[in-house]
Amino acid sequence: MKVASLAQRIPRAVWQYGLAVVSVAGALGITNALERYTTLRTPLFYIAIIVSAWFGRMGPGLLAVALSTLVVDYYFAPGNEPPAVSVDSRPFILLFSLSALVACWISVQRRRAEEALKEARDELETKVEERTSDLRRATEGLKAEVAERKRGEEVLRERANLLDLTHDTVFVRDINDVITFWNRGAEKLYGWTSVVS
Repeated sequence: MKVASLAQRIPRAVWQYGLAVVSVAGALGITNALERYTTLRTPLFYIAIIVSAWFGRMGPGLLAVALSTLVVDYYFAPGNEPPAVSVDSRPFILLFSLSALVACWISVQRRRAEEALKEARDELETKVEERTSDLRRATEGLKAEVAERKRGEEVLRERANLLDLTHDTVFVRDINDVITFWNRGAEKLYGWTSVVS
């Protein structure tokens, strides 16, 4: 009995939503570590949202938006400063939430477009394969037909050579009464050569 790997036992959705949680937690940890060096506190959360939406689609992307909004509101919003310098954080959080939703939506749409392009490319490659095989078959058929015609012409040439050996007069006319073949017997009888000089 084979033991399934951890990745096979855990459903894909768990990985996708887990990625959203881990990416937001990672953004929080890095932002906390860099807080004393910079005043920028949201860029890593946008990255976490984009990554979650890209790999997990809309559901995990929206979870990352919600978690990022909560974390930014709780830890980094301007209203969480001492009362002396306190500013209302609602516009900041609203703007962050809206821009995070836009980032999530753009990431999901871009992923869908990429997958649609891959699908179209695969379909096009399949059609090209089919057409190429059709052309290959047609080419082989034409080669066989050309070879058959060459054999037929060779047979006709041999027969014409045999007719040329006979002393009887033989000539062939087409439907317009134009002479297309004139043997040696006809040359001797009428005195005209078959080849016009």
